[in-house]
Amino acid sequence: MAARNRGVLARALETVRMEQSKDGTMEASPAHYRRLGGLLFVQPYLFEFCAHVKQRWQGRQISDVLTNEFAARDRAYYEEACTDGRILIGTQSSQSGLKRPRTLTSPPEGGGTHILKDGEAIYHYVHRHEPPSLDTPVRLIAVRDDVVAACKPASVPVHAAGQYRRNTALVRLSSENPGIGALYPVHRLDKQVSGVLLFARSNVTACALTALIQKGAVRKEYIARVRGTPQSLADWIDGNTSSTATLSGVRLGDVPTLNIPKLSHLQDTRWLLVTAPLAHDPSALRTIALDTHDAALSAEATGKARQLWTAQTLVRPWNGGDGKPITFADGTFLVHVQPVTGRTHQIRAHLQHAGLPIANDVTYGGEFLNRKQIDPGVFQTAHRALRDAPHGECFGDAWKSLHEAGNLLPVNDDEEAARKKNRKKKPAVPPRVDNNEDPDGPGSCAGVDDEDWCVEESGEVAAWIRCPSCPFSRPDGFDMSELEALFLHAYRYSHESWSFEAELPEWATTS
Repeated sequence: MAARNRGVLARALETVRMEQSKDGTMEASPAHYRRLGGLLFVQPYLFEFCAHVKQRWQGRQISDVLTNEFAARDRAYYEEACTDGRILIGTQSSQSGLKRPRTLTSPPEGGGTHILKDGEAIYHYVHRHEPPSLDTPVRLIAVRDDVVAACKPASVPVHAAGQYRRNTALVRLSSENPGIGALYPVHRLDKQVSGVLLFARSNVTACALTALIQKGAVRKEYIARVRGTPQSLADWIDGNTSSTATLSGVRLGDVPTLNIPKLSHLQDTRWLLVTAPLAHDPSALRTIALDTHDAALSAEATGKARQLWTAQTLVRPWNGGDGKPITFADGTFLVHVQPVTGRTHQIRAHLQHAGLPIANDVTYGGEFLNRKQIDPGVFQTAHRALRDAPHGECFGDAWKSLHEAGNLLPVNDDEEAARKKNRKKKPAVPPRVDNNEDPDGPGSCAGVDDEDWCVEESGEVAAWIRCPSCPFSRPDGFDMSELEALFLHAYRYSHESWSFEAELPEWATTS
């Protein structure tokens, strides 16, 4: 990037540091979001990645380290980024008062051949597109002096992770309730799981609540919609020897409570208890429930796993007001679930192991249903709404300063049409699962073109951004299945001195 742009870039990057927390979380306000077609979009923004030089990196060229450690981009990209300002080298100072410690930054000496030294940090600036989520609010359940309880919607992570920084339950809750103060997550729910989420209002409370959960003093109750028949589950629980049910688990009444002290509070023993140990399979990014009666399966799973966990989950039919199980026309029914232990994906893996897979959990025996039937045309609407927003609102003050300096130029409609004509199409997202036989009809996502909606760059600035997602509104690699609400809901979290309960989701009350 030419020297005349260095000052503008420096001011823009300083603004990024003011907006961005040390853990990568971004401040947000309602102006950072757009609600379109049942989805919530986050307006793209300039983002800073920071990596402190590790001992094994010292004495090596920066382009070698970045290519080997961060393989999502190639060497040519990193070498170019080192020369035009997208990658800077910094040394931290002790000045306080900023969300990130102030750093003295400059381009790497020698570009991609810069030799990394102890005490240096690498700063990489990118144009971030966050994935959209379902437009369901993060509802407050209770606000106390020590704890805030909220109902997390599906499709939203609890806190910053991966591509998510502003579209998280934590940031959205703070954004929509500006007077609520600092919040500290004390447990997590999977992104596609909804329900009760607890936040502490101080570090001390966070530590105390976390300890209670780890000791099993907090009772966690979930509702899931599974495949199978409630009668088979009821027969199994009741020990009906004439039943043809083939579920995996034992009757809680047959288990001495002394063997599982955490179950001593239960008055009703009419539960199916799933006790299969769990192992994480890193190659498949899923949790495996081991069949202790199948030595071959156990050996295979154990070979893939780094660690085995003991785990227990209670399951029984969820009954309606008339005392009868709640069933649906598609052959699914609701179950009441209590995880006794808290392992990654425990409920999902144990329900599959028991023969009662969550109906739309494709990772654990279900199938993708796309119940929301998101219209892919919403992305075309989104690109217009976000592109036409004032640049300061759309991209933040950092982007605004670059634009006002004349370094970013919005494209006109004629240029957009010419570029669209010659552009390589983004791969189509998976088609809907429905009965529409027309592959290009309203039930299909084939050939979807998001069109341009980001501010377009020209000349020197075009080389500076190199955004893999532009000009599409979806981030690169986004899959529509990420918008599917999993049929698993954290219904109630309770302790002997408190209880927080969330309303049932739509899928638990309608077919």
